Parts: sequence; structure tokens; C-alpha cells
Amino acid sequence: MYETCIIIPCFNEEKRIRLEKFKTALRDNSQLHFCFVNDKSEDNTYDAIKSCFIEENRVKLISNPENLGKAESIRRGIHESAQWKEFHFFGYLDADLSTSLEELMNLYKVITGERKCMMVLGSRIKKLGSKIERSIFRHYAGRLFTVFSRILFRIDVFDSQCGAKIFSREIIKIAFDDPFVSRWFFDVELIIRILSDPQYRNRDALMEVPLNEWIDVKGSKVKPFDFIKTPFELLRIYFHYKNRKML
Repeated sequence: MYETCIIIPCFNEEKRIRLEKFKTALRDNSQLHFCFVNDKSEDNTYDAIKSCFIEENRVKLISNPENLGKAESIRRGIHESAQWKEFHFFGYLDADLSTSLEELMNLYKVITGERKCMMVLGSRIKKLGSKIERSIFRHYAGRLFTVFSRILFRIDVFDSQCGAKIFSREIIKIAFDDPFVSRWFFDVELIIRILSDPQYRNRDALMEVPLNEWIDVKGSKVKPFDFIKTPFELLRIYFHYKNRKML
């Protein structure tokens, strides 16, 4: 395994974060590192993580001075990790492990495979043999999001919002240098930034990989009201990037 750092954004995750799972992953993968970003939690998230990994040199814990949201927490985690070590790959994952660490390792195998893509996206496609447990509301809200995204950006992605992605070091500057327009729908911005860059526009830079398992863990920070804002957020993204040329 190449040296890899996974960013874990955390906001009030004390009761949901499965720290023992992260410890097991570190034990099983000697080149794996984690960067936890505490987004000014109001509970004991920071202390729980710190006490669990106090003697672990492959874990970095940083804390935002104010609540920045998921997008900027991940961006900060990427920047801090890039200064920490010269990693070959970076990624991010939800603290509740709705996408398991085993599934993340499957994405890792794809990005290190023969195809040489720059970014691998987990995708919650419900198919025979898979276990995708998602509320009806979130499923159909996600499908509407995909429809709007395809109309506005002409991006043929089934599930841009799945919280599990891995990137090659080569595209970190392109994808994460600038602040994001949206706090929650920044995944679309990542895709736009990569595909609109001239050196990747005509390459198979991105690959979407169906997950075998994804479990909707109770206590999500995304509420039904947030989906009402979806068209407006997508329009904000559209007008910000409308002059960029893509495939």
C-alpha cells in the first residue's frame, strides 16, 4: 500500500464515530494515515479522538477555530495533511462510517490499478448482491439532485454526493486550492474543477465505483430542509463555474 491519508470531517460525532474501526484499519494497513478535522463540535468529539489516538503517530487531529462546514473542513484537512507528509493518495470519508473502511480500501485498489485514474468516487447503486440501506426520502432526493446536476453541468455521474472518495496526489492542487462555493454540495465542484482542467479534459480522470455496502446511520447532519436548498445551491455553483469548459 502506498502512503495514503484519509480526511475525516467531524461535527458532534461523539456518539456516532466508531473509533475502534479506525484503530483496526491502522493496525491492518501500515501505510494508512487519518486526519480528523473537528469542525468546532459542541460535544466531546475532539477529546474522544485525542484520547483514543494519543500515542498514534499516523493520526493527525486538527480543530477549526469556527464551524466551517464539511467542504472547508475537508479542504483544510487536505492542506494540513499535504504539509504533514508526502502522501501518494488522499481521500475523505464520513465519521459515522456509512461507507465502511473496507469499502474505502476497495476504492483504493481501483485507483492504484492499471487504469491510472486520478479520482475514484464511491457510488450507492442498489443492485443484486449489494446492501444499500438508505431512506426513501434520501434516495429520491439524491436522484433529483443527479437530474439537476446533469442538466446544469452535463456531468454523467450517478452519485456525486457519496461521502467516500480517493484522489491521486497529482490533482490535489487543482481540486482543493480554492475555497468551495457550497458547504455541502462541493463534490460537484471537485468534479467540475478536474474535468475543466485542460490536462484532464480528454482523459478518463474520474471513475465511479459501485459500493457493495452503504448503511444510512441515524443522526445525519443533513436534514430534509437542506434538500429544499438544493436547486439554489446548484445554481450558485453553476454561475460560479459557467465559463469553464468540460467534456
